[in-house]
Amino acid sequence: MVTHLFGLNNPYRGESGGFTLEGYRQEFMELMHIAIEFEEGNPGRVFLVSIPDYCLTPFVGEENKAKVSAEIDAYNAANLEIVNSMGIRYFNITPISRLAADDNSLLAPDKLHPSGNVYHLGRA
Repeated sequence: MVTHLFGLNNPYRGESGGFTLEGYRQEFMELMHIAIEFEEGNPGRVFLVSIPDYCLTPFVGEENKAKVSAEIDAYNAANLEIVNSMGIRYFNITPISRLAADDNSLLAPDKLHPSGNVYHLGRA
């Protein structure tokens, strides 16, 4: 089985770093085709986890929180559209990651990445 966690660095680096949503779409689709090839053409053996929203962490200034959240939504909309067209399963953990505003147990000790609790809740 192939799992895929991909994409957070693209919106983080942004267009000023040469990362566009259109570039992400192309690169993402190529990677999904490669993942399917690894599983002998069976997209049912590949799944994708959505990009978590890190805007609630101490690494994003208050003035950028809405922008970061909107960018993550745009990237997740793109990856959801692509995986749906390819028959790949999708686990949307983004809404759960946003609960970290009120629940620190959803952040890893580094206060940037989601904790295992986010992925556990995402299975439900």
